[in-house]
Amino acid sequence: MKLQLILLLLQLLENVPLSLSIKACSELPDIPHASVSEDTRKDVYQQGDMLRFTCDPGFRSDLPITYVCGSEGWVSIRKGSCYCELNALFVIVFLCTYTFLPLLYCIHSVRLLFLATTIRCEQPPSHGGLRIKGLPRNNGPIPPDHVLTFSCDSPDKVLIGSSVLICGREGQWNNPIPTCTELTCKVDQPPVGTTYDQSRKNVFLPGDRLTVTCDRDHWILDAITTRMVVTCNDDGRWDVRPVCQELVCPAPPTIEDADFIKSKTEYRNGESVQYFCPRFYVMEGGPYQTCKNGKWTGHLRCIKPCSVSREDLSQNNILFARDSYKPFIEHGSYVTFTCKGGKLPDGLLEMHQQCVEGLIDLPSCV
Repeated sequence: MKLQLILLLLQLLENVPLSLSIKACSELPDIPHASVSEDTRKDVYQQGDMLRFTCDPGFRSDLPITYVCGSEGWVSIRKGSCYCELNALFVIVFLCTYTFLPLLYCIHSVRLLFLATTIRCEQPPSHGGLRIKGLPRNNGPIPPDHVLTFSCDSPDKVLIGSSVLICGREGQWNNPIPTCTELTCKVDQPPVGTTYDQSRKNVFLPGDRLTVTCDRDHWILDAITTRMVVTCNDDGRWDVRPVCQELVCPAPPTIEDADFIKSKTEYRNGESVQYFCPRFYVMEGGPYQTCKNGKWTGHLRCIKPCSVSREDLSQNNILFARDSYKPFIEHGSYVTFTCKGGKLPDGLLEMHQQCVEGLIDLPSCV
């Protein structure tokens, strides 16, 4: 398929000037331990010409090494490589001759023998339900660049590791050999607040069930359920995590104009926090917010006072009837006003007014 696509590409590019393709393919690919085969050797290569390589003596390749000349240069069709099959035996002899004393000569020789064997990767073990594809026939050696694929022999097992391994140039797999393991659900020792009906069993097969019971102030799934039967699914996971958790509340909520003493970031079920309102503010509801089933409960708000400035009094020609001056009036409180000397009420508003959530109507005198 790859060869067909390349040839099609070359047909589409047949109108490119010949000089460009000749220049693009002027330098041959550098393949270690290989030389151009005689049947494809040329002085000048043009677009569409094929080039094959042959490994040097003592080297071999498992795949053909073939290139084709394209408009951008040489394109690999079969990219094999030449690796050492068997090196010859080398003998190196070192002779040392020196004068130590008159008429005394030393001749020392050392022979070093090097024998390089074929580079190959270790045969992977085929046990534990592991299926291997791509092994050489008759348990032959596995050369570099050889590819193996792995799978499990049963849908009840899962492959742990890479499903594709490639033999490296130095005879080492690029990844560890994978393994197959059964799909099971597991439980550890029951955590605090959790009880299992099968306390001595910690490994469950798909379809197995486990009854989970929660202690006081602990819940499973939500803030209502304290007992549930969970099931091990086919993928080795529980349909519901078999752990009872204590529902805690986060930091208390922020309430407008209210404050509280913050001591921690989480609060257990039943714990409360006391709020405070600023001076002259009226608290509506209880002063406490309580953590209940993971949520804060309790109604509370701080109602702001009414503010009356001296300028407001002077503009309306009025005074406080009982106080010389009262800048803040609490929510719900009544205040009686009186006219300045020589002034009379204009009759539009009563001289007795109530402060309601920070607002109060001021009467006027003329």
